[in-house]
Amino acid sequence: MSTSDSNQQSASKPEEPVVKEYVCKICGYVYVGNLDDEPDDYVCPMCRKGKEYFEEKV
Repeated sequence: MSTSDSNQQSASKPEEPVVKEYVCKICGYVYVGNLDDEPDDYVCPMCRKGKEYFEEKV
């Protein structure tokens, strides 16, 4: 296999989408997805706190 063959194979691999996770700072509930897609009045299903209590998990 030549170098150009291996480059073509790696270039044809689709990249996996990045899945974001947000953690509620109050109760630890993990929201999977894009929290920005939720309405402004979204609340944590566990402790009922608003979106402002979530931080992105890194």
